[in-house]
Amino acid sequence: MTNEHRIDVNWEFLRSYTETGGTEIVSYELQMNDGDDEIYTEVVGYTIPFTLNSVLITSSVTSGKRYNFRYRAQNVQGWGNFS
Repeated sequence: MTNEHRIDVNWEFLRSYTETGGTEIVSYELQMNDGDDEIYTEVVGYTIPFTLNSVLITSSVTSGKRYNFRYRAQNVQGWGNFS
């Protein structure tokens, strides 16, 4: 059974922590893992440009379990490092 969970992301808040090199951010990538290993999977962003503030996760998510997220931004210079 697949559960759907919505995550609200405030990119404007995150942008204040991102070095842009003075150019506009054109996409963000958000990844998550289940906390059991170091393998992250893409939630949104790498395969298509993404700047929306709401993300719908359709993978299996267990209530009460802790998940890790990381993000990075892309501009004309390319992708930055993950948070």
